[in-house]
Amino acid sequence: MKFGSRDKKLEHGRLVMVNKVTRDWVLTCSKLASFVDYFVDWFSTQLQEDQLVGEWELTPNDTKPFNDKNEVLDTCHKASQFEDVRGDDEERPLFFTMGDRQEPYILSDMADALGVYDYEDNIKVPYVHPTLLFEGSPDGMGRATANKEDILVIEPHTKGHVTVFTPNNLPLEVKGCGVLEAKYQHYGSQRDDCPLTLGRLQAQGLCECADFDWYAVGVQYGNSATHVFVYPRNPLFKVWLEQLVNDFNKRLETLDWYAPINSLGADFIYPTADDTILDLTDNQEIDNLIEEDKVMGRIIKSTSEAKDGVQTRIKILMQENKHAHTPQHQIEWGQRVMKAKPERTKTIPATEEKTIRNKTIKIKERQIND
Repeated sequence: MKFGSRDKKLEHGRLVMVNKVTRDWVLTCSKLASFVDYFVDWFSTQLQEDQLVGEWELTPNDTKPFNDKNEVLDTCHKASQFEDVRGDDEERPLFFTMGDRQEPYILSDMADALGVYDYEDNIKVPYVHPTLLFEGSPDGMGRATANKEDILVIEPHTKGHVTVFTPNNLPLEVKGCGVLEAKYQHYGSQRDDCPLTLGRLQAQGLCECADFDWYAVGVQYGNSATHVFVYPRNPLFKVWLEQLVNDFNKRLETLDWYAPINSLGADFIYPTADDTILDLTDNQEIDNLIEEDKVMGRIIKSTSEAKDGVQTRIKILMQENKHAHTPQHQIEWGQRVMKAKPERTKTIPATEEKTIRNKTIKIKERQIND
């Protein structure tokens, strides 16, 4: 890997669009976030048995993956059948484009904050795993020191609008090359930890592909601040990754779905309904589930009614006042203006007919005649 001069890399005036260089039908590092539920379960077991990961803190899964793992499987399967799965660039969400535009600036801030000797941010070829059908393309790569055997000590600190975080807030020693992953957050507040789905699993996978021993995720929060989270390569990650990739590729051959983790996931893998009747008479679980569904429905209705009753009592006490306070709380019951709109005729574009599965199940008591 060739690195350019550090001074020549800081081209602040340019905007670089991030081009996908990995193959669409192969499981890639950027898709690992969709498997975060499996990752958390697997590592929770390993943490009880192996102290090798004691210094590596698992961040709670508080960020929803952009795609479900069955959607990832479906996309790769379609690509393997020569279907176009990339679509039109003009249809990409705006925040993706914003992330592309901010990426070179985030990487530059990361390199400066970490104090790396040099970095590369124009990677045009994928890094292919040496033994697995798995690959990835990092946003950037940083060289810790001029000599790959020398050590760079990264301390947690704040400089300007950039803050560096290390595991357990302790100095972290790194050497050789590391992965630099840039993320742009257009919503939410600043965080002192980095969710697994926000680049961490992706960067860990890139370490396995490129054989690097450390990685950093730089998160720019709108235009307010940039947080850089740096971690050592996890020694157990390669074991999890091998199991995941081999299982995924077996499923890819026959489109063998993963068990859905929620109702929307079930809608995805069973998109249409055959006009048939399934006999579940011998299934001992189904009636128990239906009774549980009824109980949940009653609880939700009761809770909703109780909450509305509380809100109603508060409104009666406040009457026409916008603000109120108690020794413990400030209360606001505001208003908003519904602007006048002229009458207009809305044109609804034509759409092709398609069939989709209903999101809710209808259940009623069965009447059986003796």
